[in-house]
Amino acid sequence: MRKLLGIFGLLAALTGSFVACRSDKAGIILDVSTAANLDPSVITALDVTVNGRTQTYAVGDVVTWSVGIETSAGSKDITVSGMAETALTAQWSGVVEAVDGKVVHQVVVLQAVANPPLDGGSDAAEIDGPSGGGGISGRGGAIESGGVGGGPGTGGRSGFGGVPGSGGLPGSGGLAGTMDAAAGGGGNSGTGGSSVAPGAGGGSGGIVIGTGGAGTGGATGVGGVTGAGGTGGAGTATGGAGSTGTSTGGTTGACNPNVLLLADTSTTTNTGLQAALQAQGLNVTLIQGGVSSYAGTPPPTDFSAVVVAEGSSYTSGADMPAAGQSAIVNANAGGVGVVFTDPPGFAEHASYWAVLRTLTLVTFGSNGSRAVPAYTLTVADHPIWTGLPPTFTSTVTVGIQDGVVSNGGTAIASLVDTKGGTCTTAKPCIGVAVKDGVGRIVHDATFFGYGTADWYVDPNLLMLFANSIKWAGHCL
Repeated sequence: MRKLLGIFGLLAALTGSFVACRSDKAGIILDVSTAANLDPSVITALDVTVNGRTQTYAVGDVVTWSVGIETSAGSKDITVSGMAETALTAQWSGVVEAVDGKVVHQVVVLQAVANPPLDGGSDAAEIDGPSGGGGISGRGGAIESGGVGGGPGTGGRSGFGGVPGSGGLPGSGGLAGTMDAAAGGGGNSGTGGSSVAPGAGGGSGGIVIGTGGAGTGGATGVGGVTGAGGTGGAGTATGGAGSTGTSTGGTTGACNPNVLLLADTSTTTNTGLQAALQAQGLNVTLIQGGVSSYAGTPPPTDFSAVVVAEGSSYTSGADMPAAGQSAIVNANAGGVGVVFTDPPGFAEHASYWAVLRTLTLVTFGSNGSRAVPAYTLTVADHPIWTGLPPTFTSTVTVGIQDGVVSNGGTAIASLVDTKGGTCTTAKPCIGVAVKDGVGRIVHDATFFGYGTADWYVDPNLLMLFANSIKWAGHCL
């Protein structure tokens, strides 16, 4: 017995039965059944998604179903998900060509899903991996003349300057602390960290300190993280055995707005998100399906930050190529920011991301659900919260999950399901986790798009996401 579930109209309202297509309309009928190894009686509902828009149907006690879709002509990305209660049990995805004035039949065979969906599941928390290594410091400019250098310069937060040679190249400054000056070494200056104040012998500026030469001022040094900006202030470097010279600090770096977005296959949603982020001042290069196809081209070093938005691809059965994972990890060690959105915990659970998982900051706990969450900043004055109220409630439905911080991350915000459920007032979940360093990391522990496809219409969620990218890219 086959049951007609209804009409899912993309350009027209939902009706009770399929209507013959006019010449300016196209029709698709999905003939849905299950694979031989899957018991159809466990499926209680079908979620049918066409170009990012979802309709849910209760299926009753029949074993095959038909879904009629009235739409416009063209290619349609369609996903059919078989749900057991709220848990994803089986799924099919494909592209169907709709033709004006005609009805196209598409056979849909639901395949069992091995991985637990966001709406439930139980698994042990991921064991924290090792912390990422520190980045490589920038180098100061070459000097023209000078005496024997003094001691090494001390970096901003954690690194330490290189030992200068006699008239040789400058030692490297330490890793930058947030808005802290790094002291250059005597004689030949070390490369300063990110700062507004000058380091000894180095110049100061907006984001990155250049390295001053010793003796008779050497060539301008190159800043640590980003590109051109204003000229830093003058510093004085004293040679060990020579005379005192004056050097000019290197040019400071302005914000690099170029961002690489590796998305799932929800093409309509991803294109809308790209436009919304560009309206926030970011220059976004979008790769549709990049979370499972990116192999390192274009290079992540061409961008200030890489966004890995796993989205619906956590059930696709496709891992990101190892070359792409390694390119992202290596770029992060060199100063490129990385932003994750949930659910990477599922990808890790399925033995995906053998390399990339060393950067994720929130590991999936035991439960998840759709919700309208309230977010609260828990670390005062963090730059990611620029322009946001301390607490705000989403106006759209998104996916949330419990979990634990991993890989040396720090939670800066929590979230609570306003309707009760997975994340409660008594036991809130992680909202945002960060890790500061040469290459910054942000993990927004929200499954954006799981419930409301165009979630970015919520101005607070969009600003939270855009600020996460800007901070990871050293623009906040």
